[in-house]
Amino acid sequence: MPVTSTFIALLAVASSAAASGAAGRDRALARRSRANRRLDAEVTDSASFRVNGKERRDCSWVAENAAMRCEKYPEAQIECPLSCGDGPACDGACCDSTSWLLHGDSSRDCAWIGTKTDVRCDKGDARAKCKASCGACEACEDSTSWLLNQDTSRDCHWTAKKSDVRCAKGKGDNKASLNCRASCGTCSQQDTEAPTDAPTEAPTEFTCVD
Repeated sequence: MPVTSTFIALLAVASSAAASGAAGRDRALARRSRANRRLDAEVTDSASFRVNGKERRDCSWVAENAAMRCEKYPEAQIECPLSCGDGPACDGACCDSTSWLLHGDSSRDCAWIGTKTDVRCDKGDARAKCKASCGACEACEDSTSWLLNQDTSRDCHWTAKKSDVRCAKGKGDNKASLNCRASCGTCSQQDTEAPTDAPTEAPTEFTCVD
């Protein structure tokens, strides 16, 4: 192979490796940034938490496949913040997608978006798929005062541990899903239902008699 062709080929390989390395650094920075945010808040994994109450499914179990389990079980994001450090970026119960890729490019996921949000969040449907990274989550928080049937042991923290069952508890304004919206994933639910027009009776005809 001529020297010139060999040189060009080497340059192409070096360029490809540099691009791949840059993408890897972007992803690492995103993961480190998420972990640091959690460490700065001095948070730790819960020692008592179990996914769906199953004994072996503690935060260590969550950490074994954090990318999938932290997204599948929203309560794990709350109870196992350190184990979920390498999982999707989350804002409460609102998390980035772990499967979305910009234009199908495996190096351009939500972690990549998160390293330059001012530019990348406007690419494709990144803002809709990487809501936490792009700051597109709805302002929604659990109530800090709500209690199910005034039981001090049954607050939103309790509800989040088994959200698939407990969010349906309560009635009317005391329903868990209305008061623990972040934990129950009901942030878009309206506070009130559209009022129903009261039925009106047909006017009664009167006959005037002189």
